Formats: sequence, C-alpha cells, structure tokens
Amino acid sequence: MSDEFERLIPDFLALARRIFDSGVEAERKRLLALLQSPENAAPASGRDRKTSNAKPTTYGSISSPVRDALIELGAHSPEGVGARAIAEHFKRIGSGPDERQVRAALKTLTITREANRVSRGRYLPRAAAATPSESEEKPGDDGSPGSFELLAAE
Repeated sequence: MSDEFERLIPDFLALARRIFDSGVEAERKRLLALLQSPENAAPASGRDRKTSNAKPTTYGSISSPVRDALIELGAHSPEGVGARAIAEHFKRIGSGPDERQVRAALKTLTITREANRVSRGRYLPRAAAATPSESEEKPGDDGSPGSFELLAAE
C-alpha cells in the first residue's frame, strides 16, 4: 500500500503545481483589470480600453459616471438631458452603462438630490437646475397683478 502511494506522489505534486499556477494567473489578471479600470486610468492615456466586463456592475457603482456625464451634457442642454442621450454618450466613448442602468442611476441621483428632474425623462445636475422662485415674480412686487388689485380697492 505504501509503495502504491509513493508511486502517486509525483502526480499529486504536478496537480498541486497546476492548481497553484492557475490561482496565481487568475489573481494576476484580477489585479491587472483593477489597475486598468477607468477610475485608475490617466485622462488621455493611450492604453486600450477593455471591451468586455469581467464581472457584473455592482449596485450604485454607476451613479458617479452618470453624474459626471450629466454635468458634462447638461452644460450644453438647458432643457435637460435624457437617459438615452447619456447612454449614447457612453457608447461614443467606448464604455459605460447601458440605457437601463443609466435610468436606474438617474433615479438614484434624483433621490440623493444630486440631479433634478426638469421634465418627463429629462434631468439636470443639481447645480445647473434653477429653482423656480429665482425666475418668477414674487407676490406683492410693484409689477404684479395682485398689487394692482390692492391699489384699486383702496
């Protein structure tokens, strides 16, 4: 029995070596993907972007890029930016969430008050959306119809 076990030791060692090497390779790939992610990449780097996602996007991790895209696109669109326009923006740059994920991120950004819904399906970043009280006349101003009625009644 011990002779039979002694004869299998080289096979077990070879198998253990292959398992160890594949673990090292998997960890190396994971670290490279982490280092090459868009968050760590230089702004105008010449590196190739990865084309496939190794793992699904986690909940809430797309809100930040969507907020940045909303700020960028909202500067050129005072009437608001839709989810489709943001998804097309990500498609043009080569990576990012799809339209369904953008809609979910916009909902999250609205709940956290980082984005304002200006009309059906259109959003602006918090800083770009003007509050209605700034642009409307206030009651009691000299030019408002309410003050004329008060003057006529006197």
